[in-house]
Formats: sequence, C-alpha cells, structure tokens
Amino acid sequence: MFRYLRIKLTVLYAGLFAFTLAVVAGAVYLTIVGNARQAVQGELVAGGAVFDRVWSLKAGQLEDGAGLLARDFGFRTALGTHDAATITSALDNLRGRLGLDLAFIVSPEGQVTAAGQTPDAATITALKATLEAEDTPSGVLVMNGAPYQAVASPVMAPALIGWVVFATRLDAAEMKRLEGLSAIPLTATLLARDHGRWQVEAGGGLASNASAVSRIVADASKPGGTSARPVALDTAEGQSIALIKPLHSMIAERPTTLLLRYPLALAMAPYRPVLNTVIGMGIIGMLLMIIGSWAVAQGVTRPITALDDAARRLEEGGEAQVSPTSRDEIGRLATSFNRMAEGIRARQAKITHLALHDADTDLPNRLA
Repeated sequence: MFRYLRIKLTVLYAGLFAFTLAVVAGAVYLTIVGNARQAVQGELVAGGAVFDRVWSLKAGQLEDGAGLLARDFGFRTALGTHDAATITSALDNLRGRLGLDLAFIVSPEGQVTAAGQTPDAATITALKATLEAEDTPSGVLVMNGAPYQAVASPVMAPALIGWVVFATRLDAAEMKRLEGLSAIPLTATLLARDHGRWQVEAGGGLASNASAVSRIVADASKPGGTSARPVALDTAEGQSIALIKPLHSMIAERPTTLLLRYPLALAMAPYRPVLNTVIGMGIIGMLLMIIGSWAVAQGVTRPITALDDAARRLEEGGEAQVSPTSRDEIGRLATSFNRMAEGIRARQAKITHLALHDADTDLPNRLA
C-alpha cells in the first residue's frame, strides 16, 4: 500500500497517536457527561423535595381554612337552612382573606354554591365520587379547562350536609415560582391525562414525543417505579433529564403529574471550554505529531535509501559504497554491505583475470 517507508512510518505514528487521542477525548467526554448528568439529577431530586414541601404547606393552609369554615357554627347553620346569601358571603370573605381562586360548597345531592366561578356539571359528578370515598381529599382538580390545587373538608351538623372545597390556580405563574426555588433553571410542567394522552395543563411547553412522556409517566406511576429518580427524556431540544412527580388527582379519570426537566445541553454548557481546549490541544498535538513523525521517518529511512541506491548500482556493476552514519543496526548493515561489495568486486576481478590469463604461466591467453 505504501511505496516509501517514511510515509508508512508517518501514517503509523500519526494513526497510533490519533487513536490514543480519541480514547482520551472519549474518556474525558464521558466523564464530563457523567458528572453533568449526576449534578442535574441531584438538583432535580432536591427540587422535587422542595416541591413536596411547598405542596404540603400549601395543602395544609387550604385544609386549615376549609376546616375552619366547616366547623364554624354560623356557617353550618346557614348551610343547613340553605341560606345561599350567607353561604356565598362567607365563601367570598374567606376566599379574599386566603387568596383563593375558587371556593364552593358541594351538597350531598351534588348541588353547588360557589363564590366566583362555578365548576361544570361533569366535574362536580366526578368530584362527588371522590368526596364520598375519602375523608379529607386533596390534590389536583382540573375543571373548566384549568388545573387547581384543591382540598375538601366535610361539613357535619351532625350528619354530613356538604363539603367545603378550596382551590388555588396552578397556572404558568405558579410553575415559574416553583422553578425559581431550584438552584438550576429547570422547567416545571403540569400534565394531565385526557382520553389516553398526556396534555400540558400548566408550565413550560413540552416539545416531545407524547409516547415517550406517556411511557416514563406510566413507569413512574408503578409501585417501585422511577418516580424517586430522574430519567432520560428525548425532546425536540435534545435529551433532557426529567423527574416525574405523580400528583394525587381529585378526579380519578384525570390523573395528573408534575414533570421537572432540565436539558442536558445546558448542563454541559459549563464544560464546553474544557472540551474545546481538549479538542484544540488534540488538533495541535496531531499536527506536531505528523511533523515530528515525518522528521523521524526521514532520519530513519535516509541510510536505508542510501543502501537501496548502492545495491542498485552494485547490481548494474558500478561502484557501490555507503558511509555508515550510526552504530546501530542500520550502521552495521552499511558496514557489512561495504564488505560485501568489496568482496564481490575482488571475486569479479579474479574471475576476469582467470578468464584472460593462463593458469600455469599467468600470461595473457588467446582470449585476452
């Protein structure tokens, strides 16, 4: 494949160096990616723990407010006598004091008395089943096309006469506040399942394959699933590290989950100068290796080339002598070649002399 030894040596040295450099660069890259992934996973787990704490505190505040109203004697009296004006006034007053977005009463018959927006009939029907099954239900309530964090408290007088439901909106602003609690600029997205597909209800848009989201959410929701640890999620922006936080839904038919994610490209951004330095040094080292390999190959092959030329002259019957330039194998080969050439010339002269002279008298013969 190579006609010249110096080219072969240069390619061999450069190839070995390039292979070694590729292995080192690959190891550095994998180490950096592993460290970046581990750091993001740690931050996501910490962010998830902060969310759990904030969610619990908010649910506790809503539960305290709903329980306080449910235990109020005057309110129970108004609810027992179906005094809609008093009920609405109490709900509206407490909604303003607690900064609630929704406050309403659901009667055992499914009738609703609300301060502000009234839930639709389908939501009330599904919600009533949860209220009847749980003592103090709380979780995500999706109604009128918007998600809320809601709690419900039963009103007893002494029998059950209704449920107080308090809720705060889980909108983009709430997701932004949640994102601001993290040490990294993660993206929080609230997802709800509707007709078999997970849809974004609040937070950052998720440009991703819906099947990929459904797969990791379903896996996280299983007993012993991945909800406690981050997983990889392929999105339109590239691979992201995601943490799934399944949320209790107050409507069983519409399960909800919180998706915390952080693009791996952003996690790799602080390490790009290191990678660029490694690549730059590798290119410079490769150029120096090629130049140095060529110089070494030239030094190694120069005496071999001289031997090659001398052997060709000897083959043609000409003068063939080389000057040894070293004491290594090539120098000893040059010395041996000179002795061989001298011996060939001596034997050739003797053969010629014998052919042209008489063997006994050493006088020129008839051929001479």
